[in-house]
Amino acid sequence: MLNEWARKIKSWYKDNENEIVWVAVVLFATGVGFGAGRVAIFNSNKTPIEINPPASNLGANAISSLNSSRDEAAAETENNSITQITDKEPVIMEQSPKIYVASKNGSVFYLPSCGGVRLIKEANKIWFSSKEEASRAGYKPAANCKGL
Repeated sequence: MLNEWARKIKSWYKDNENEIVWVAVVLFATGVGFGAGRVAIFNSNKTPIEINPPASNLGANAISSLNSSRDEAAAETENNSITQITDKEPVIMEQSPKIYVASKNGSVFYLPSCGGVRLIKEANKIWFSSKEEASRAGYKPAANCKGL
């Protein structure tokens, strides 16, 4: 019985030798390509991602406008065009973070991580700092958004 199986396998191999060789070549080439890709990953010099906390709660626009107004005041002082300088610094009111979003065309609000937010166009997004603020504006919490 074992001899009969060996004879059938040899006969099948002789009948399909060309196809078997091509399959072996394709598998070998695929393996080489995959291996080369894996080696390339290890040899790449990727810069690690760094997450740095913001320097303060002020927005970038507020800081740049504060710096530019100070620079303008200093330049005018150097030109003697200002005769009296006050000691008061400009006061920037800190705004509470906007953590809820809604569409101006819709009736519900979401957390930014909820799936429905990706369907809202940027131009139509309205931001709220609290659930109460969103409710006062006529919006209700999205039923499919966990955490609301």
